[in-house]
Amino acid sequence: MGPAWPARLQTLTGSSATVHSYARASLCAMQHCNGGRHSSMTYANTQEYRDAITSGATDVYILLGGNDAKGKTWRSGGKAPGFVADYDALVSSFAAMGSSPRLLLITPPHLYYERYGMQMGIMNEEMPSLIRDAAERAGAAFLDLNTAFLREAATFQEPSHTCANIYARMACT
Repeated sequence: MGPAWPARLQTLTGSSATVHSYARASLCAMQHCNGGRHSSMTYANTQEYRDAITSGATDVYILLGGNDAKGKTWRSGGKAPGFVADYDALVSSFAAMGSSPRLLLITPPHLYYERYGMQMGIMNEEMPSLIRDAAERAGAAFLDLNTAFLREAATFQEPSHTCANIYARMACT
């Protein structure tokens, strides 16, 4: 995630909380990211994930799925059933933290153009309901950024979910 999102959220929470970002760009929730060849592209295999799991956080916001919506990753990872299994395992690992954090599962923002291999049908149609269902299974809160940004294509110059304007706006959503 871009640096604007955690900084903006910290400003909104003030001194009542400390915001840390354990994000790392271009990673997947699915274990078979990028055609199954690069497990290093899976968030659960990163130092950021290990740091997040041991952070003692009281609130955990999970926003993954954009890179899973790449056609090659989606097919090789087992499509929706593969995503659900790997995403649920990731969410469960955060739920099992000793700090018993509150979880917020967040959909990736709306994809306005197919770019970087991301598929609009997967990102905009399948992903929101899969993440909503995962939140229900986990007893977690849910935030649908996909729908929140649905009519805002003109606001964002970058035709994908990576635009810095989106990060700033996410903190306020």
